[in-house]
Amino acid sequence: MKTLLILVCTLAIGTAAFAAPAKSAPSSAHLTGTIEKYDTATKTLTVKHDGKDTTFQINDKSQVMNGKSKADPSALAASTGHTVRSST
Repeated sequence: MKTLLILVCTLAIGTAAFAAPAKSAPSSAHLTGTIEKYDTATKTLTVKHDGKDTTFQINDKSQVMNGKSKADPSALAASTGHTVRSST
């Protein structure tokens, strides 16, 4: 069985904010986990990692990728249990 890897790049994270000091180079945050659920009505993605759930708000600036191809965010609803990697 193939493992589906969906890359979700999002600028808005529902439960965490990452900030860099004013004079340092911009940093990025990465998270790898398993898709728990995606609510198409609220566009909220829940990912389980390290035994914790993290919620992401998918918006117009978010990019959902299936490998190197762009995917529609609604495809996340059918991806429960699949591996996901998020980058900000």
